[in-house]
Amino acid sequence: MSAGNNQLEGNLKGEDMLSDIRELSLSVMLKNGMPENKAAIAAESLVQLVRKDWGGLLIYFKKTTDLTDRDYEIYNRYNGRNRDQLCQEFDITVQRLYQIVKSIKSIEIARRQTNLFDMNQGDDSAIK
Repeated sequence: MSAGNNQLEGNLKGEDMLSDIRELSLSVMLKNGMPENKAAIAAESLVQLVRKDWGGLLIYFKKTTDLTDRDYEIYNRYNGRNRDQLCQEFDITVQRLYQIVKSIKSIEIARRQTNLFDMNQGDDSAIK
């Protein structure tokens, strides 16, 4: 079973996901020149580590870490009082709205502020 085949289902069961992790990691290792027997052992070890460390947890992975134009539009329109309107208009949860606002706000703050401890910026001739 591969991840591509499961995208239509939208929700993998635990064992299906572990099987996909096994197959995908095996494929990556083989493509990078690892001998098949060692790749199979490593892929199975990875599956067992995931099962041990993350078993029983509810985990969600976003498809992308990139912020979209839509996210910036939501951020620019958000005024603190229009939460429900934006959630309905963009078909997102309140939690997702706050994630978008928090992410973009952090980026905007970092962009506007200089790093006081970055030795590569400005004139550091006084620092010896």
